[in-house]
Amino acid sequence: MAIPDVAGLEDFLFREVPALRGDYRVEAAGPGWATLRLTVGPQHLRPGPTVAGPHVFALADFAAWLAVQTLAGPLPMAVTVNASIDYLRMPGPAALLARAEVLKLGRSLAVIDIRISRVDTGDLVARSSMTYAMPRKPSG
Repeated sequence: MAIPDVAGLEDFLFREVPALRGDYRVEAAGPGWATLRLTVGPQHLRPGPTVAGPHVFALADFAAWLAVQTLAGPLPMAVTVNASIDYLRMPGPAALLARAEVLKLGRSLAVIDIRISRVDTGDLVARSSMTYAMPRKPSG
């Protein structure tokens, strides 16, 4: 059973990772994709000022995790086994959106593409590719 809607994904996200409440919001979702917003505050910035790379990466990773949930969830133990990120331009101190799309969902692996952009301008600031290991569901 998948988690198909925004309310279900947000409940799942904050139940499984309560520390994200306040910084993240599920903006939209559908079968095989999810859009996650990072509301940027001083705790996310590095000199520049711009959003620090680890926060951009975390946004990509959580968006990918949620996209997997729309097809295969709830699977809290779906875990990242490979990740690649390209930082295309400095985002500045702006809120960010990550749109994650599941490219392939297999029995044991899922491959996800993520694009991260500024909320205010729509400028693409990073792109990422992630592979998740899918936990085996108990039989019987």
